[in-house]
Amino acid sequence: MQTDNILTAIDTSLTQNADWPELIPIEQTAELPAFPVHCLGDIADYISACAESFSVPTAMPATAALATIAASVMGKAVVRPKRDWTEPLQLYIWAMAENGQLKSPIFKEVSSPIKDFEAELQEAKAPEIRQVKTQRAILEKKRAEAINAGDDEAFRIDEELAELPDGNFPRLLADNTTSEKLAHLMQQNSERIALFSAESEVIQNICGKYSQGRPDSVLHLKGWSSDSVVVDRLSREPINMRSPSLSMFLCIQPTVLQNLQHKQYFQEVGLLPRFLFAVCEGAGQGEFDSPDVPHTLRENWRYQLRRLLQWNPEEIIELKIEGQARDVFRDFFNDYRSRIENSEEALIGWRRKLRGQVLRIAAGLSLFHGESEIIPDYLIAAIEIAEWFEHHTKAAYGLLEVDEELKLSQRIVKFITGLQESFFTRRSLQQWIKNGKVTSSDLETPLMDLSERGYIRKISDRPETYAVNQALR
Repeated sequence: MQTDNILTAIDTSLTQNADWPELIPIEQTAELPAFPVHCLGDIADYISACAESFSVPTAMPATAALATIAASVMGKAVVRPKRDWTEPLQLYIWAMAENGQLKSPIFKEVSSPIKDFEAELQEAKAPEIRQVKTQRAILEKKRAEAINAGDDEAFRIDEELAELPDGNFPRLLADNTTSEKLAHLMQQNSERIALFSAESEVIQNICGKYSQGRPDSVLHLKGWSSDSVVVDRLSREPINMRSPSLSMFLCIQPTVLQNLQHKQYFQEVGLLPRFLFAVCEGAGQGEFDSPDVPHTLRENWRYQLRRLLQWNPEEIIELKIEGQARDVFRDFFNDYRSRIENSEEALIGWRRKLRGQVLRIAAGLSLFHGESEIIPDYLIAAIEIAEWFEHHTKAAYGLLEVDEELKLSQRIVKFITGLQESFFTRRSLQQWIKNGKVTSSDLETPLMDLSERGYIRKISDRPETYAVNQALR
């Protein structure tokens, strides 16, 4: 009888669907601008072709390209807009996309030239590494014999061991690694490396996965600004780097940012303000027969990037801003002061760093296109790209400020939009959430809020049952 009453209530609710109130969205978000792909110069067509072929927003391959360029030039050049201001070229970019939105394929497409070049370096050095390992093994055996015999020859062998090359394979890229291992890789590779990942483990490591839950972000802070750093190790000598260069490109889910641990700490120490955020919505919705990336466009990207990867100046090159480029940057710098002064508190730190980010982007674009100085056109393009990042970063920061009840409401909406039925019970909702920290009483306010917003309508108390607004289906 009780089931019959519930079904009757559902039928009544659905037949009266026209009487449902207009849906009031639980979050009002402005439509974000598309990436200004024309700002990328010679590779604009390649980026557009990648977006079309993989059915992803242009922002995804575009931000991957900017990060890849930065990883190819960092530690080799700096920008010096004034005598007392030097800006390195590495970038931290966090592109946000949901699972199943082709993050890994587009990630592989754009950054593969670095991986391929790394493999070539490793193959070329393999014979030398094998020889070094053999020499080291022989010397270590002789050293052990000398020590056992009390022979001073052990001291001479120590000197020989110290003079051997490191015997490590060259690395340009890292992924899921601890801060200590990351520092070790950087020390072995001219104090620079790129941390590229489509998985959330990178953030988990920074949040303290291997440091008893304590934030482990010192190297990531120093690597962005190329400030000297000492990484202490328990059983080995400390790693000391004078000018580390670290670029990061993360392409991971928005919920990772939304549920970020130590977010207040990372905001205060300046880690979050170092990131340029991109919200990549609508990925993976294209047609199967979308055109492939033209071979000539892909090869041009690979050729230009390879030129930068092979470029290895004996000393760090200083790029100055002169003439028209200096006028352009001066106007932007001065005009942007008012935006910083009138900024929301959460974005003040990020906006203070944006003028330096503009220089980094402009330098990367100029070097990629074969220029030896900052070109006005690429500086103007960098300013437009920075303005685009500002819109997306503001949206990303909105995720950081979402309260727990709103998060729960968002999860409930995800639940009801995926239902095959036109109703659900409170019990079935709690079972779907599968989170012991969420109690039945925690659902009270979100369910009431969604009812008031027209998403659902309570139709029974026993068991507590809700009909779903058919406008959601």
